Amino acid sequence: MTDDALSRPAWSSFPAITLAGGAGAPHRSAHPAGSVACADLGVRQPWSVQAGCGPGPTPRTDVVDATEWLSARGVEGDWVLAVPAPNAADAAFAGLNVIGTKAAFAMATREAARIVVPPADSTIEIDEHPLVEDIITASGIAMGDVPLARRLFVREDLDDRDRAFLVARRQGRPVGCAQIRWASGTGYLSGIGVDPDQRGRGVGRLLTCYATRLATRDDRAQLVWMRASAAGAPLYSRLGFARIADEVTFGSTRADRAGRPKATVRD
Repeated sequence: MTDDALSRPAWSSFPAITLAGGAGAPHRSAHPAGSVACADLGVRQPWSVQAGCGPGPTPRTDVVDATEWLSARGVEGDWVLAVPAPNAADAAFAGLNVIGTKAAFAMATREAARIVVPPADSTIEIDEHPLVEDIITASGIAMGDVPLARRLFVREDLDDRDRAFLVARRQGRPVGCAQIRWASGTGYLSGIGVDPDQRGRGVGRLLTCYATRLATRDDRAQLVWMRASAAGAPLYSRLGFARIADEVTFGSTRADRAGRPKATVRD
């Protein structure tokens, strides 16, 4: 698998995958700022108002346009802008605060189709067609914020043919979740989370493998990819995902302006 085969499909569709809103979700809006794609997810979190740049050159005028829109929509000015690490030193981003880093991992279809879904004990099942309340419960428990999860998901999201949701249950109780979003011939995995009381018991690995196989079902994607924090990166490497790029997150947060430690940005 060549670097070219990995990087171009993933990063050419970066804004489409990370910023596409679910069907019937009026709480989300988008703004094209040239080479920078901006979105407002409609929740009161630092990462809710966000933008992403592709791998190509980013004109300073696009960055100014994007940051002005982000600042106007952010809660008290909070926003985040994700930029491929090689571009982060460009003059276009001079003066912006660095508030985090992430890595992008990808797997081509031929490898993803062969990924082995680990056996689960008899108390765990994976639901491919969960109710929205179960998605909210599983995601909220994983994030430690059920009210926030209730604002992130709406019933109409389940009708979007380009999205899929998985919920892991232990003895019938939601304990983990994952999302898939199809765009530009790729499947993007996100929102993989597990109840803190259930971590270290293989639930996250099971969800990741299951979602990877589902993303390539019926040849819907030529590549599966995700953005990962430092904590999640070792698991994806062990599963066979290739690290294709690193990403720098710029932004503005209340903590920055108040002189307190900077906020942790979540995917």
